[in-house]
Amino acid sequence: GNDRCIEGNAYTVCKALESLPFCVGTNIVHRDDILFVDPNSKLVTTLMDVYKECTGDSDARPLLSGGGTYAKTLPNALAFGISMPSAPDKAHEANEQISLSALNKTSEIYEKAIIALDKIY
Repeated sequence: GNDRCIEGNAYTVCKALESLPFCVGTNIVHRDDILFVDPNSKLVTTLMDVYKECTGDSDARPLLSGGGTYAKTLPNALAFGISMPSAPDKAHEANEQISLSALNKTSEIYEKAIIALDKIY
């Protein structure tokens, strides 16, 4: 995988993307601030440690979402959703669904994440 992150405002990100050989162009349709949280921050590493512990997926890495999030309005916040590698991703699609086992695992992860974050904040 590519470990490179592009940081900056919409214009900076578009210019960086346009420099890539596979990019055919960019257009800023809606300008919004970018939320970037350092993957090595205590917040991210704590959440990833909980996810890895609960799922046994020691190779898991944080995922980047291009969607909007209310986390942009809060200090030291991020969007934290669960992606189960063994389950199809139906989030925000027609007939959005999750299996009961994935829902139970997600609940376990959220519970342990809240407890872990409470200990460091």
